[in-house]
Amino acid sequence: MAHIQALCEAIASRPSQPTAVRSPVLNPFPICIIPFDNDCTQIQAWIATQPHLTLFQDRTSLLKWETFYAAVWASQALIHRLSQRYATHHGDVHYARKFCAFDGPFERFVVYDAMRGGQQVDESGPCLDFAQVDPNQIFTQLDRYDLAVEDWEWLKPEPGATLDLAYAADALGCAEERVRDRLHGAHWFGARASLFPPDVLTGLCQNLMEGGELRWINPLRWWDEAALFNYMTLRTEARVMEPGED
Repeated sequence: MAHIQALCEAIASRPSQPTAVRSPVLNPFPICIIPFDNDCTQIQAWIATQPHLTLFQDRTSLLKWETFYAAVWASQALIHRLSQRYATHHGDVHYARKFCAFDGPFERFVVYDAMRGGQQVDESGPCLDFAQVDPNQIFTQLDRYDLAVEDWEWLKPEPGATLDLAYAADALGCAEERVRDRLHGAHWFGARASLFPPDVLTGLCQNLMEGGELRWINPLRWWDEAALFNYMTLRTEARVMEPGED
């Protein structure tokens, strides 16, 4: 649990600054912790001592995202069987829980993933680096964008890219570079809660499972929440802002 405490302390310790959004960012920063699994005894005891922390307990939302995640990956039988051997996190639906933030208590929010690649981030981890980003700046940028995202995913060589660049570009009728430029990670992002309402999520699920659009995703990135998130933001034409963009 130490990694969660370190991340929460880094976020909450940022000094308060004036903000342009309707509700000022409070200090300590209000944080809702989405549990990675159902073993919450220790974290609940700690949260009880921290007035700015809450625990996400919406079982309907947790089940919705876990079910969506598992159903999508299992919908193509052949690749699903191959992924049992090669996918790093085959069968683990817990990585989808971060998307419960879209059902959470905040209209605008920043997600910090305290688990990276199945390992707890330590004092040198990327999420602690992103904890130094001014949340006021992110919330203001969400006036113009749907998402503010980490920006190194697009730098990965094509074999390891989250999406099949050629296939996705052909489906969208655009150049591969256009698809690559929109690739992003899922370990840190700012967003608005209205991005994936129920009808949009249902449509995405149908497109993936019945419309063949699972082909957009690189089979080498099966059971990777970043790959699915990239498909979702690209398919819905979400307005994506990368760090450093004005």
